[in-house]
Amino acid sequence: MRLDIKLHIVIILFSLLGGHVAFAQFSGSQPYGAGLIVKSLSTQTTLDEKRPKTEALKFNRFPVPIDPRPKTNTQSARYVSALLGIMVREVGKTPMGASVLNFENSMPVAELQQYANTLLATGKYQYVEINHILLPAYTPNDTLLPSQWGIVNQQTGTRVESAWDATQGEQVVIAVIDTGYTFHDDLDLNRLPGFDFITDADRARDGDGRDDDPFDEGDWNFGDCPGQPTQFSSWHGTAMAGVAAAVGDNIDGVAGIAYGASFIPVRILGRCGGAFADLVDAIIWASGGMIGGVPQNANPAQVINLSLSVPGACGIELQNAISVARANGSTVVAAAGNTPTGGINAANVTPVNCEGVIAVSAHDENGDRPNFSNLGDIVDVSAPGVAIEAPSNPGLDTPINIGGSYVPSNGTSAATAFVSGSVALLYAANPNMNPNIAEARIRENARPFLVGSNCNEAICGEGMLDISMSETDSCVGTITQGSWKTNTNNQSHPLYTVNGVPTPFNSVSISVHNPQATSFQWQQQSGDGTWSTANSGQELTFWPGTSNNITFLVTPDNGCDNSTRTITFYWY
Repeated sequence: MRLDIKLHIVIILFSLLGGHVAFAQFSGSQPYGAGLIVKSLSTQTTLDEKRPKTEALKFNRFPVPIDPRPKTNTQSARYVSALLGIMVREVGKTPMGASVLNFENSMPVAELQQYANTLLATGKYQYVEINHILLPAYTPNDTLLPSQWGIVNQQTGTRVESAWDATQGEQVVIAVIDTGYTFHDDLDLNRLPGFDFITDADRARDGDGRDDDPFDEGDWNFGDCPGQPTQFSSWHGTAMAGVAAAVGDNIDGVAGIAYGASFIPVRILGRCGGAFADLVDAIIWASGGMIGGVPQNANPAQVINLSLSVPGACGIELQNAISVARANGSTVVAAAGNTPTGGINAANVTPVNCEGVIAVSAHDENGDRPNFSNLGDIVDVSAPGVAIEAPSNPGLDTPINIGGSYVPSNGTSAATAFVSGSVALLYAANPNMNPNIAEARIRENARPFLVGSNCNEAICGEGMLDISMSETDSCVGTITQGSWKTNTNNQSHPLYTVNGVPTPFNSVSISVHNPQATSFQWQQQSGDGTWSTANSGQELTFWPGTSNNITFLVTPDNGCDNSTRTITFYWY
């Protein structure tokens, strides 16, 4: 039984407005985009600006102004083509009503940004974002020995085996937004129907645009993808689904972290990558939201895995999609991304820098950050990301359907899938789980980095992913800080204590968790101020009054006296 309590600040990630999304950048490559996403301020008036006209309409007693000036939709492909002097075509609308305008050929992001700046300079647009081409944050490496150290290593692995005594993730759905699926003996039983969101038929390689079959046709590139190195097909979606939710206890292959969970393959990556606009729709759809022209997802995902990354800010459309998913109850997990030259600040990488995601970096079996893993203080947790054995397909370009294969892989992609599977276990263990609590639980349970590791909390997250803590102990309650507000008394250095241990904090909002409890009772024992609870008592927010401290007693409904916690907030 674990009785100690770890308290950590939950960092809410604030996005930088802009239009950049993509995925792992490879050595020698540069980011490309398919076109622009444009949202007008309003329908603009053109021609005859100074010629108002008044006529009397028949049957009307009073004259009514008539404006004969033609109106032009400034979001239209025709208008934008004329303005930019280059042909664009509209391929769809975003959930926020913006037009997705693709160019005839993809081009470097720097060139697209110049076109975006031209449109913005007219003053007619709310925003203009780049429809980035996305790539998987994944690097297969056949020289690494296959293993599942991420599960069994007690020092640097996830320690998930003890959590499996309580749950394997049953009744939870993980959406893997990636390259789609291939048939695999270790995955087929856990796969639910998904969707292919690739709009471009050439990119999809299946002869059409969006459809209800997210089968992975291969993302091989033999020199025909601008800005990208040549590669065989990655079968990236198959691998990520396997790390998170491969079938377990079946005397075959590997076991996923949440091997009792189901996954839905959501395809956005194909030939030469994937389009930003397709990702936006896929996130909303995966969470149960409505997308025009697409049947609603019959199995909304509690967890959305984004093993994708690209340098840039979090765009308005992407942030909206993630916010919608969170409002629908889905926890979004995103890769910090890979940069082979030593890693860059993940704050400059998206979608991991969007508000409300769990940000994941990678560590190896020794607990060290590999050279490729991006880093920074926005990272929430580090997870296994080197020499991870994962399901794959033996086809070099097109898939070969012979039951599947396995390949060791490296990257923050695999680390992200480890966290997604772990979050699925949290949802399975606690019916009241939500995105805020899930992020807090992942952070508070993180295990400290090993002595001598090149990782620390400033660059690699709160610690190493550990899903064993408290999930199997029925009489353990954990406490963590939630979103913070300024102390209403404006006093400096506020502290609080839990069971007598003083801890610095800047918060007046906390949450509690107990896997066997469905609700919590709060009692104010001393002090003044106002307070409220939410989510069956799992979350408490209070506003200090005039006294120097306030004490609460919180009790879960599982009947375990030793899980009662006394929490005192005080300041000086």
